Amino acid sequence: IAMQKKFSSEAQHIITHCLMNKDVSAPYMTMRYVMLCFNNPKSAHDYQNETIIKVTKMARQVSLESNRFLGFVRFHQVGSVYISVIKPDHEILSFIAPHFSQRFGDMNFIIYDEGRQQAIICEKGHWIIRHQMILDEAMFKKDDFEDAWKTYFEGTTIASRNNLNAQKRSMPKRYWKNLLEIPDHLIPDEK
Repeated sequence: IAMQKKFSSEAQHIITHCLMNKDVSAPYMTMRYVMLCFNNPKSAHDYQNETIIKVTKMARQVSLESNRFLGFVRFHQVGSVYISVIKPDHEILSFIAPHFSQRFGDMNFIIYDEGRQQAIICEKGHWIIRHQMILDEAMFKKDDFEDAWKTYFEGTTIASRNNLNAQKRSMPKRYWKNLLEIPDHLIPDEK
């Protein structure tokens, strides 16, 4: 409550996002940031300070990745449930859950972070995040949604205007494995 009263909404946003960064120093750096802000709330915007710069950069990485995944989550249907498998670099499920539960509130869906074994489980607009969850391989079978995505992608693509570099900038290749419309021969092998 003290942080809500003393810190700007931007500073609170930075703290929340920085804590979800995969960098092992994120909790420590966030704590340093919080201490600086408690001592002087205006220091949250002191971009001459190395801690402020580093924490802001880590928060932006998480925020950017969250925004990317708002447009690049692909669902397939298993029974009455829609499932999407993603593998983000950072822990972003809590940031994307409100968007998807509002947008697809009438559907039951799971967005599964396979790297962290966490999932957003949404039933009729109400969502929770489950940890230490392993999905059955049967849930990854091919369905009509996958074919529909590929057909849509092929139908809207103008071959002469295909720009692989722009695609890489919009969605880095490391995420392509979870995009249904990307042809298998373009998907890089995992290291």
